Amino acid sequence: MNSSSKAIIKTEDRDDLLLEGEAKCDEAISLVQEGDYSSALDSFDCAEDIFLKINDQHWLNFLRHEKFRVFQQLNRYEDALEITEKIIEGYYETMNRNGLSLILIHKSDILMEMGKRHDALASLNLAKAVIESEKLHDLKGYLNSNLAMVHMALEDFVSAIKALQTALNSYPEESNPSEYAWCLFQLGICYKKTYDYNSAESHLTASYQTYSRTSEYDMQKQVLEVLREIYAATNQLKKLSNLELI
Repeated sequence: MNSSSKAIIKTEDRDDLLLEGEAKCDEAISLVQEGDYSSALDSFDCAEDIFLKINDQHWLNFLRHEKFRVFQQLNRYEDALEITEKIIEGYYETMNRNGLSLILIHKSDILMEMGKRHDALASLNLAKAVIESEKLHDLKGYLNSNLAMVHMALEDFVSAIKALQTALNSYPEESNPSEYAWCLFQLGICYKKTYDYNSAESHLTASYQTYSRTSEYDMQKQVLEVLREIYAATNQLKKLSNLELI
């Protein structure tokens, strides 16, 4: 949109268009919650046309990120990847480093689904550079959890352990028990993969104990299954008798 066309929009017209665009966004989000993704995307498209008219980059970033989530839920990975580039450009333009970091992490999820593990790692490393330079400490746990999963998929368990230990420090057990237990669980798996059964057992047992203080019984069962494999491998199956699902 050129500067001359923007200039003809009066302030009151801009305000009306802004309200109309916001209403369309609200409508789209409600439709997503109802599971009507097709109609939601139509509403997002209408809102996008409106925000393009008034050149409101902040709202464009928001709705495009929401559209990305819909494409992700629908497994429309190519569409999600395509819109990602617009979102990244928009976050750069508005200097939104938090949003930029998040979309880079979300992009890595899509790339992983598409089997592009090295591209996913590259996207996460870019997010890491932004997060560290901007000191976005609240995103460190989320970033490193995702880094760990990519490293594990690449069978780089040493790097995965390092990322998980960093993530673990970002999730205090008392305030984030589920995330804390998950990191311990993944650490146990990594140590098992490297045949460090003592460390694996220690982390898995700690994970189980943390999960036992939550209502995530399925996760408790998963931890027990891995412990069973370790005990079988080390002829310590009898230790299972000391652990019971709560």
